[in-house]
Amino acid sequence: MKYAVCNELFGSLPLQTSCDLAARYGFEGLELAPYTLADTPRDLGSATRTHIRRVLAETGLKFVGLHWLLVAPEGLHLTAPDRNVREKSWDLMKYLIELCAELGGGVMVLGSGKKRNASGVAFETARTYLKEGLQTLAPFADQGNTKILVEPLSASVTDMVNTLSEAENLIGEIDHPAVSGIFDFHNCTEETLTWPQLIARFQQIITHVHVNEVDGGYPGSGASDFLPAFKALKNIAYPGWVSLEVFNQKKPPEIILKQTASFISDIEDRLQIAE
Repeated sequence: MKYAVCNELFGSLPLQTSCDLAARYGFEGLELAPYTLADTPRDLGSATRTHIRRVLAETGLKFVGLHWLLVAPEGLHLTAPDRNVREKSWDLMKYLIELCAELGGGVMVLGSGKKRNASGVAFETARTYLKEGLQTLAPFADQGNTKILVEPLSASVTDMVNTLSEAENLIGEIDHPAVSGIFDFHNCTEETLTWPQLIARFQQIITHVHVNEVDGGYPGSGASDFLPAFKALKNIAYPGWVSLEVFNQKKPPEIILKQTASFISDIEDRLQIAE
């Protein structure tokens, strides 16, 4: 498994500083949230893109992909009743695929729960809008060596895709290799299976992993036992990235990176002992 970090952890720190810290503590990749790079993603000009590629290369980090896709600008909604709003939102998604491809290709994690809610239209209509939008973008993403990942989110965040089973159904209906899924430890509140059971059951759609505590903290900051889940990932020979995504950030980035690196080292040691 390869370990990465989501860059919103670093707040207002310069990209160079963020990458230096990530590399210092043994992380191999960086996942980017577009809203952290510009108030409007379309403002990310060629100079900024070149800067991102250069900093990643100099620090030895790989570009993992994008997430928090639709935070900015305001007014986006993939399933809105207003066709103009939908078109604007899906057009931004296409732009982000282009950005992802230019940075080296990777994953695009489609969370953005409030931007896919069935708001103002019937649930099935909203789901159809979501499915058709993903179907349209899938070939384009494939050309850019990018996968769009449907992220299950809790019912408190969205009414659209709350479980891995619902994600699997939607992905199956789209039936394109450029559309897959993600496992996020924090986003399992609607699930009835345990973490290792979910990983085993839905391994075919788990293309990416976000690691965090149930409360959104960094792994190891709570009482969760991650070893069975990491055993399950090893059992399915999971080849992808495990990205640190922290929602509940109460410590400086460097402390979180240091303690997460210690957590990873301990997990890897325990996995070897268990062999």
